[in-house]
Amino acid sequence: MVITSLKKIRGDVELILDDGSKIRLDYRIVYDNGLRKFDDLSDDMLKTLQYNSKVLQIKDSAFRFLARRLHSSRELMTKLIKKGFDKSLVDDTIRSLIKQKYLDDDQFAKLLVEERSVKKRFGVNKIKSELMKKGIDRKIIDSMVNQQDTDLAESNAFYLAQKKLKLLTEKIDDKRKIKEKLYSYLAGKGYESDTIMKVINGLNLDNLDS
Repeated sequence: MVITSLKKIRGDVELILDDGSKIRLDYRIVYDNGLRKFDDLSDDMLKTLQYNSKVLQIKDSAFRFLARRLHSSRELMTKLIKKGFDKSLVDDTIRSLIKQKYLDDDQFAKLLVEERSVKKRFGVNKIKSELMKKGIDRKIIDSMVNQQDTDLAESNAFYLAQKKLKLLTEKIDDKRKIKEKLYSYLAGKGYESDTIMKVINGLNLDNLDS
C-alpha cells in the first residue's frame, strides 16, 4: 500500500494509505525507517512496523518503571499488562530486556535480600515471602536465602527484641505474656522459631525485676 500522507500527532505519526486506512506509529519508527509520502509498503512491512512501534512503546513504559527502582521480570510484566499492553508483546519485550541485561532476577533478588536484612532487619521467612510475591524463581530464592549470614540474622533479631522488650516492660508485668508478645513480634518480622527462642532465652527475661 502507498502512503498518501503523514500526520504528526504528539509522539506518533499517522500514516494515511491509498486504501483510506490509517496506521499510527511511534515517530521513531517512522524516522528510523525513513518513511515518506508515496512509499509503497507491503502487508508484511506494515505488520513489522506496527509490531516494532508497539514494542517500542512498551519498552518506554518499562524503562520508566526501571528508572524508579529495580524490578523482577514477573513484577515488571504484571505492571505492563495492567497498563493495557498486549500480553504477547509484553512477553517479547521482557525477553528482550533480559537478553540486554536490563532485567536480572538474580541481581534483583540479591539486592533485595541485602536491603531487607541489613536496613529493615527482616527475617528469612519474610524475605522469602517478599521474593515469592515479586515472582522470583524458587531456585533463586533458595540460593539467596542459603547464602544469608546467620550471625547477622541473630544479631538483627536480638536488636529488634531488645527494642520491643523495652516497650513491653513499660506496660506488661507478666513474663509469660512478654515472651509470647516477643515471639509473635519476631515471627511477624520473618524470623524462624529456632532463632526466636535463642534470642528470647538470651534476653534473660526470668531475671527481670518484678
